[in-house]
Amino acid sequence: MAQAYIGRGMKIAILAKTSGRPDETFSIVAEAMARRIDAAGDRPVMIMPGGKERRSPQSFHGFPCYFAGRMGSVLHYPLAVLHLERMRRRERPDLIHLHFAGADTFGLALFLLFRKIPVVLTFHAFNAGRLRSFGRRYPIFLKILLRRSSRLTVVSRPVGLALESAFPEAGGRWDVVPNGVPVRPPVEDAGERSGDSYLLTAGDLCFEKGTDLLLMAMAELRRPVRLVICGRDLTGGRIPNLIAKLGLKSRVEWLGPVPQARVHDLMRRCLFYVCPSREESFGLAVLEAMACGKAAVAPALESLRGYLQDGIEAVLFKPGSAADLARGIEKLLSHGPLREDMEIRAARLARRFDWEGPYRRYAEIYAAAST
Repeated sequence: MAQAYIGRGMKIAILAKTSGRPDETFSIVAEAMARRIDAAGDRPVMIMPGGKERRSPQSFHGFPCYFAGRMGSVLHYPLAVLHLERMRRRERPDLIHLHFAGADTFGLALFLLFRKIPVVLTFHAFNAGRLRSFGRRYPIFLKILLRRSSRLTVVSRPVGLALESAFPEAGGRWDVVPNGVPVRPPVEDAGERSGDSYLLTAGDLCFEKGTDLLLMAMAELRRPVRLVICGRDLTGGRIPNLIAKLGLKSRVEWLGPVPQARVHDLMRRCLFYVCPSREESFGLAVLEAMACGKAAVAPALESLRGYLQDGIEAVLFKPGSAADLARGIEKLLSHGPLREDMEIRAARLARRFDWEGPYRRYAEIYAAAST
């Protein structure tokens, strides 16, 4: 079925909320999908909520990109629908692949009510409580999107189960298609690796990502080691204050938002990667670190246990426990041979998540949605 789709010259519109920051998950996924679609002989066009709307498309990694204006409020929806209709008339896409991003993509629900374009709807995460916090009308918009979509995909089984628990309309309709990762060879220079003895974590600084847990774990470590943190501070300054309160200023370096290329360079040079998250729908950064040839300490969440085995590719700890996280870090710090074995197995595992596999699955889904 995939072969019936690939190379048919179809135009696929990818709608994903992204500021264009290269370290942002949607930016990474949207670029990878666009490149695969283009390589298969089809034509990608990008649509992004937000930004300043312009009549002519802009460039996103060399592909045409339309900014649909603000969609975060019902007041913005009529104008967003107008912008989307202008794009449709100009580009005439054969299919829309919508990467769900909460209120910023609900304007599309109104647009799709009166259009017959096939839609593939992908969820990278789902939190019913967070959705309800937007307001009572937003679950209604999501129901419209669910009923209007030809196919549903989720990046992991826990995301699918959470979705159908809140919305029975999704029951039995979703397929798991994990994200791919850019597979990069591990660093071979042992001298370089031993010279950069720091731990690394990357992602927004917030409660869900467990940055506070990692800092508390760092304060408990018996041996001093440096920690490098990449990501935006979404805590209103609480994380920098916690660094100072725990006396970690000399051992913790916060770099702020960092381009993906530099994150990968930091991954290649770090001692190992630490994911302290309380919640993870997939764990893309963990796989990126493994693709760079690094072992990891990660929470034993169902979404991660779907591909990680404790003591094989990673050391898993009890989610939410700073003490257990500290024990996991100590284990990899203290056992060099174990860490080196994990690096080999981690790189081997990451190769299974090259974008070729997910894209072939999406090709089948696109073909089914467009028939």
